[in-house]
Amino acid sequence: MALRWEDVDLDFRNNVGRIHIRRTYVSKTGLFRDYPKGGKQHSHSIPSELVEKLIIAKKEATTPFVVASPHGNVLPYRWYVKYLKQYCSELGIPVIATHGLRHSTSELYIHHGATRDDLRRLFAHSTPTVTDRYVHNRGTHLEKIANVIRLFPTGTEHESNTAG
Repeated sequence: MALRWEDVDLDFRNNVGRIHIRRTYVSKTGLFRDYPKGGKQHSHSIPSELVEKLIIAKKEATTPFVVASPHGNVLPYRWYVKYLKQYCSELGIPVIATHGLRHSTSELYIHHGATRDDLRRLFAHSTPTVTDRYVHNRGTHLEKIANVIRLFPTGTEHESNTAG
């Protein structure tokens, strides 16, 4: 909610981008803090597909916020939830809660090869224990792997070696 265009670096020629998490918006007080949740500012690469969308959005932007209300102010949380539900419905997928997006993101990153430490850095978690809440496939690959490992050769070679 606190993300501003000044926090997004886009290389228009190469579709490369970085997002800088520098602040947070506290809805209870209506104020911005100069540090995000967790207390540490951090930066991350942006997937190229999102960079393309952000380049277009930045050219059309009329507010300092990447996502803003129709009046150009901070997008209220209730509107964020409303639009998230609307997008889920349009896509024909189950409605996901806002915090569920973090879980979905962790699953996508893990599926594409990210490690727990990568996720810890992405989410700016203070400890690996916090990150473990977002890793849902702990040990689930072991059964699949066990089913494809072959310790002994099949066929006559193995039988002749054990016969004698």
